Amino acid sequence: MLMLSKVFYQIVKKYVKDSILEIGAGSGVFINHLKGKKFIDVPGIDLLPKHEDVHYGDVTSLTINNESFDTIFATEVVEHLTDEQLPLAIKSIFRILKPKGHFVFSVPFQEDFRINHIVCPNCQHEFHRYGHYQVFTHQRVQELLNEYGFKVVFCKIYALGAMAKIPLGRFFNFIFKKINFESVAKTMVVVCKKK
Repeated sequence: MLMLSKVFYQIVKKYVKDSILEIGAGSGVFINHLKGKKFIDVPGIDLLPKHEDVHYGDVTSLTINNESFDTIFATEVVEHLTDEQLPLAIKSIFRILKPKGHFVFSVPFQEDFRINHIVCPNCQHEFHRYGHYQVFTHQRVQELLNEYGFKVVFCKIYALGAMAKIPLGRFFNFIFKKINFESVAKTMVVVCKKK
């Protein structure tokens, strides 16, 4: 997880400004990485906080003052929101972001839900193995964020898992994109700016 945090930060670091919030911060691995840089106070929120700097919070109803942060991170969070929760979350993030601030997030790219589709053998309930509800493409991200007052300034696809796990991961990411290697999970990294 630490290696993934390092790779993610390297991709987006030019958009990161002073006051930062991490949504879905969990165990605080990314917060620790940011604090190892030049950032001192990096709070986080999560439904299940497991770190001293991470507090309980629901992204759909944030109790944070308007225009409080320059940069808001949400790595592998947005895909877990239902259709009802997604607009509430984006509105909350927009509200607490400072003017011209950046919302930086990552989501699985064009995920095929059939791959992780599970059916309970007892009750026949159908669900996604990792609790994903959303599928994202370039077009969907652009339209969704534009609708709520954001402008996408960076949107690229990476094999983040491979980049974090193997030597020369950035080089292999280039190859994976060229050959469209289907067995490698692809992640969309998005940076959008509050208009």
